Amino acid sequence: MNAKDFITLLDAKAREKGIELFQISFHEEKNFEIQVLEQEVVKQVSEQAQALDFSVVVNGRRGKAASNGRFTAEDADFLIAEALENSAAQEIDEAFFLFPGGASYHTVKPFCSDMAQFEKLDAAAYLREAERLAYAYDTRIERVLAAYAYRIEQKAVLRNSLGLDLCHEKHLAAAALNLRIKDGSRYKNAGDMVFFDKDEDFSAETLVRKAVSRVLPKIGARDVMPGRVNVVFENRAFCDVLQVISEIFGAYEAEQGYCQFKGKIGQKVASPLVTLSDEPWLEGGMESRAYDAEGVPTCPKFLIKDGVLSNMLYNLSMAEKHGVKSGGNAAGGLATQVFNLKFAPGKISREQLLRQAGQGVFVTSLAGVNVGVSLVSGDFSFGAEGFAIEGGKLGAALNQFTLSGNIYALLEGISAVADDVFCYKKAVAPSVLASGVCTAA
Repeated sequence: MNAKDFITLLDAKAREKGIELFQISFHEEKNFEIQVLEQEVVKQVSEQAQALDFSVVVNGRRGKAASNGRFTAEDADFLIAEALENSAAQEIDEAFFLFPGGASYHTVKPFCSDMAQFEKLDAAAYLREAERLAYAYDTRIERVLAAYAYRIEQKAVLRNSLGLDLCHEKHLAAAALNLRIKDGSRYKNAGDMVFFDKDEDFSAETLVRKAVSRVLPKIGARDVMPGRVNVVFENRAFCDVLQVISEIFGAYEAEQGYCQFKGKIGQKVASPLVTLSDEPWLEGGMESRAYDAEGVPTCPKFLIKDGVLSNMLYNLSMAEKHGVKSGGNAAGGLATQVFNLKFAPGKISREQLLRQAGQGVFVTSLAGVNVGVSLVSGDFSFGAEGFAIEGGKLGAALNQFTLSGNIYALLEGISAVADDVFCYKKAVAPSVLASGVCTAA
């Protein structure tokens, strides 16, 4: 049975059993990846995965059951029975709700690759050309570590017993090139990618130029001077920082003590230069969406404005508990999500930002951001790469070093913000200057 027919059957069976409140969430993803190494295709795979969640709400208690691609009449009966059983066994105090249909949704224009042109692209030939051009570009390119392209197609369906019936699709195609150079006795790796949303992305030369520009400046690198220094985060590196910061605004997480913002709405929590907003309607945003995981319409909102905590993120359950309206940030269960976390740009150039820093470190990339931070304490320790800042200008490249500090103190210590905005994943960030961050070799 295909997924569409199964959803219809599951809906009908749930109604036949007299279940008043239920929801069906279906996700389908199709992936294609091709990789070239030494002019040979070493990997080419196409994969498809389907998953369906069925949940019920009985007396405010939610029960959930999941199926990974098994869609038969027997599976429908099993999902209903398991969801009812899990609802009866639930021990969470929070009450759950379903969002009714009939709401008005904003017309959102998310980022989308040029899929029609990508389908015409000979991906293997494109990657072979990128590899060839990389070696020809500069004799210091010691090795092409990876040249690969991929396509992702996602479809999500959300339906419930109150009339909600929504569908969302996402399409993305990209290519990446990772290079290695030899710098004395050390090897340095770096690369870049294109997302096939511009005509020039379909030329292998564009990908090569971007990758080479990230790796060649690492030649002649020295070790960092350890200490507490001024740090300028390049916009793309600060996007990684924002991925971490996006997790500290959940109302449930704050209530449980998983972050430090409980009871702080209206209080100063960052530098006056910090204005952070969730922008689910951002045109061209990587994660722009018209509705959340509960079907609630999304809307733009300030999270921090001029350094003051303005809002937290709510789902229907936490919004009811706190006497507020859900802003459409549910991620499933009690979790919430930011769609596009935007750090408002400043009015100075990156060069002016460096001059204001004077001496310090310019961070171009971070590693370990997903595991190197505690949201409870805010303490972090990341691997980093970049350049020394000497006399207000970029100096020598730096070997990989450790960057450590505290996320909450970092927000308070931002002293300048540039106007150079970069968008990656669910973050939109300029370059920023922060004081008091520690470096170590």
